[in-house]
Formats: sequence, structure tokens, C-alpha cells
Amino acid sequence: MDTYKDIEYQAAGVIFTNNTHIIAGYQEDSETDSETNTFVLSGFGGKKEPSDHNSKYTAIREMLEEIFDIQVNLSNIIKEQTTSNIETLSQLLMDVENDNLIDQNGIKDVTEHINYLIKVNKNMYTYSADNVEQNKIKVNNLINFIMLIPVEKYIYHNSYVNYVYNFTQLEEIIHIIKNHNIKSKYYDEIPTNIFDLITKRKKLDGEIKSLALLPLQTDLLVHKYFIQDIEELVNPTVNSHYSIKVLYR
Repeated sequence: MDTYKDIEYQAAGVIFTNNTHIIAGYQEDSETDSETNTFVLSGFGGKKEPSDHNSKYTAIREMLEEIFDIQVNLSNIIKEQTTSNIETLSQLLMDVENDNLIDQNGIKDVTEHINYLIKVNKNMYTYSADNVEQNKIKVNNLINFIMLIPVEKYIYHNSYVNYVYNFTQLEEIIHIIKNHNIKSKYYDEIPTNIFDLITKRKKLDGEIKSLALLPLQTDLLVHKYFIQDIEELVNPTVNSHYSIKVLYR
């Protein structure tokens, strides 16, 4: 049911399910206005970009970006990262120069190092045009291969289209990524199965913090006692220290 070429849309994403479970991403909630970060379980997808060919392309591109940090427009990503780095370093430089707690020799050493880091980031703006173009060709080729995998159905609502893949197709997708020799900062090596996809993903800065396998239910709630168990795993207290005695005959 690949009629993606005729769909009018503003955003697109993918759903991975085997009809009993669904894969989700744990990410910052962009719809909250709170000063503190709020994280939610969500799907994979995003807005249409001018260079996107169709809705299925958008869906796959967004999925690759969010799960693997595989980017089509490498130059734009580098520019955003270096701009942020330079702004942070420039502010740090001002703070150091205005800090009376550091002696003049110390200020000189620190400012020289910060200026060096600013220079390094500025040089990244001149990231090789050939490398940018090669990356674009490589990732577009990857997306085109993945687009050959047919979907059984799609869900369309309020100009957002979701393409539904089963778990076998998901494993086919990650095998395609692996065969294209494309690296991901989230994995030491591209996984070959769904278990490794979820459990071996590194916890690094990014839109998706981690992956989760959830039951395909509309009434998902987490029990308060289970939250307490998780808290003990993340921040152990004396309550989580125990020993197991093994009895021998």
C-alpha cells in the first residue's frame, strides 16, 4: 500500500509494531512550556523539509535521525553545533576575563585555550564540501533502499502520516544500515536484532534518550511501586543492598 507519492502532508513518521508490542523513544516533550525538562514516551517522526521528496522519505529520514543520528544534511548539523559551541565559549571567555578570582597568568592561559577552542569550532564551518556531498549521497542511497520495503498500511491524521512496519521489517532496515557501512554514535556497531537495538543504544545527548518496548495498549500507566523500584536501580539506597545466601547440601 505504498501510495506515499500522492499524500499531502506536513509531517511524517514510522511505527514499529508486531500487533502486540510497539517500539517507542523516550524524549524531551517539545509541547511543554515548563522551565524544567519533561520527558515522554513518543514515536519517531517530524516535519517535512523542503528537500524531502515525499512523505515516506520524510518518515524514514526522521527515523534515521532520531534513532541512529544518521543525518542527510551534515553541513547544517555542523553549523548548528559549532554556532552553539562558539556562543558558549565566548560567554565563558567573558566570564573568565571578568573574574577577579583568577590571577593574570591564569587568565592568560585559560583565555588562550578558550580562544583556541573557538578557532577550532570556526574552522568546522569550512567542513569539506566534498565530504558533505558524499554524506548526502550515501544517506540518500540508504533511504532509497529502505523505501523499497513495502508497508501494509499507513495512518493519516491532521496532515501527519505514519507508516507502519512490523518487527521483521525493522530488522531488515537495520541490516540495510549495517550493509551500507554507516556508523552511528549511539552504537559501537550497528545492531542486527531488535533486542540489541533497544538495549545496546548509548545514553548520549540527542532527541531520543533511549528506546523502549511497550505493550500495544491505549491505557498505559506505570505503577507507583514500580517507579520506586526504578528509583532504587537508578539511585541505590540502603534498601537496595542485599545478599543472596546459597545453600549447599
